[in-house]
Amino acid sequence: MAMVKCKNCGEEISKAAKVCPKCGDPRKRGCLKFVLIALGVLVAVIVLAVVAHSASTSQVRLLNAYGQSGEQGFLVFENASDKSIEAFKGDFLVYDAFGKVQTTIKVECTTPIKPKEKFYCMFKDSEFVSDETGMAGNMVRGLLEGEAKGTPLMTAKHEFKCREVIQK
Repeated sequence: MAMVKCKNCGEEISKAAKVCPKCGDPRKRGCLKFVLIALGVLVAVIVLAVVAHSASTSQVRLLNAYGQSGEQGFLVFENASDKSIEAFKGDFLVYDAFGKVQTTIKVECTTPIKPKEKFYCMFKDSEFVSDETGMAGNMVRGLLEGEAKGTPLMTAKHEFKCREVIQK
């Protein structure tokens, strides 16, 4: 059987022994060290994943919301990163006076957005209608850049929570 030295008294003891027969010192197996290293690696991986996810989803920023409490209106986003975004998904939330979610609009953009570019989309009856592509996008852009400049922001408290960003 393999022999090791007791860390307390230096006596040669069997590797299978749980305590030193000479001094009675319990033999440590090194399991705690392995568990602590594994736990540290796991924590580091989780922290990196959270940081990477929050960094990617914060690249799409809601600049403005125009409309009537989530029933109908326009959302103005910006690609806040230095890379093009191929697509993104998220939730536009409108809250009531008590802070509870009144309306959730699932936003799914499939139009590529260049770095620092603004992006317009439309919603109606609490449903996402279109992204920037086609006539609807041009109409939204025209309204926001022209006639609708004086339109007030949505008066209800609102926020955009990005769930996924796909970049080039």
